[in-house]
Amino acid sequence: MLAMAAFEPELIDAIVALRREIHQHPEAGFEEHETQRRLRRALAELGGLPESAMRACARTGLVVDIDGAGAPDAAAPPARPGEPARVRVV
Repeated sequence: MLAMAAFEPELIDAIVALRREIHQHPEAGFEEHETQRRLRRALAELGGLPESAMRACARTGLVVDIDGAGAPDAAAPPARPGEPARVRVV
């Protein structure tokens, strides 16, 4: 688990606000289209990730490819050597 102290307070506040926003607008299973949209927006705005690094999974899930230094701390290890680390947000 990552230590919260490793993040800027503004980023922590933004992530908490995103969590609260998602919980204020619940969606039924496999109908989480707005949640997916919110996560895509947050990953682009807060994480600086390009849209090309994100793709849908199981209709409303999201697979995100993260490259660069620090990726193993923020993502699951790759399934095979040489593959990029991946984060699954479902």
